[in-house]
Amino acid sequence: MQAWYFRYDTEEEVALLNELYAQGRLQINYFLPSMKLVEKVRVGSRVTKKYDEARTPYQRLLESGILTVEEVAKAENKFLILNPVAIQ
Repeated sequence: MQAWYFRYDTEEEVALLNELYAQGRLQINYFLPSMKLVEKVRVGSRVTKKYDEARTPYQRLLESGILTVEEVAKAENKFLILNPVAIQ
């Protein structure tokens, strides 16, 4: 059963959903790799797609170089204390 097919209008239901979404966000951002579309070329009716190597959003963020040293340390500490089995 998926959560988004129902109406949630009590504070308890909203709090529970917010907690579930927070856990899901951690799993997706730190442990679920995804491939980014790098290039899409159309030749006639055929489309060829090229994808980047599968990495987690956390790995992509660290490799981007846009974080300060403090932000990198904070993200790494968060990653080290997370337990992927407990999040699922």
